[in-house]
Amino acid sequence: MAMSVAGIDKLYLNDMNEERLQETKKIVEELKLDNTPEIILHPADVSCPLDMGEMFKKIDRLDYAINCAATLGPTKPILEMSLSEFDNLTDVNYRGAWICMKEELKCMLKNDIRPYKAFGLTAEESEKRGQRGAIVNITSKPGVFTTDSMGTYKASEAALTTLTKAIERDYGTPDRRIRVNAVCPGVVDTPSSQDLNKEQGEEMDRVIKNTPVGRLGFASEVADVVVFLCSGESSFIAGCDLYVDGGHQTT
Repeated sequence: MAMSVAGIDKLYLNDMNEERLQETKKIVEELKLDNTPEIILHPADVSCPLDMGEMFKKIDRLDYAINCAATLGPTKPILEMSLSEFDNLTDVNYRGAWICMKEELKCMLKNDIRPYKAFGLTAEESEKRGQRGAIVNITSKPGVFTTDSMGTYKASEAALTTLTKAIERDYGTPDRRIRVNAVCPGVVDTPSSQDLNKEQGEEMDRVIKNTPVGRLGFASEVADVVVFLCSGESSFIAGCDLYVDGGHQTT
């Protein structure tokens, strides 16, 4: 939704849940923006290269990509977790992002470099701040919860953060100019965190107590950071894992 408000003209949405995709499309359309983007829905499994390949065939130009598929998976110690449970968790959290970024990079490398135009910039500065595209991966801040048995989940998210930095090294070069960053939210008020609060209320209270701003985050606060990282305003931020956690990392 935030990207639509920011002025994009075409929005591709992917989720395994088609009903959720339709709900998101309806929300954007009901905003009644001056320039509502064309919205293309693609219900598919993010960890399936064939499914993702079909979606990216529809894309004629890609300037920005946000990868945010994730699952907590079963919270079990490693000896109690089956290989299929491990595969399902890592397929979504790591493999899926890897597959998507491979396709995203192919699309973005076809783009011309777009200068960043803003009031007061010289032509040289505008050109040097230009980009072919920007990718933002939504991962998680390690150590928000001290809950036992989340090691596999945390490892999959750490892998994505490391991959983000590695891809930036390869594709953020002066000749390629694709910026890749990760956003690491703290605990955000979403249906998932509400369910977690029901199961682990004391742990949630501890997290809020140890967060300087004293509350959960809003999804809109994370979205605002994502829009910023896609824009030319953040042209010197690259390969970063940016915490959006109300200061929790200071504890």
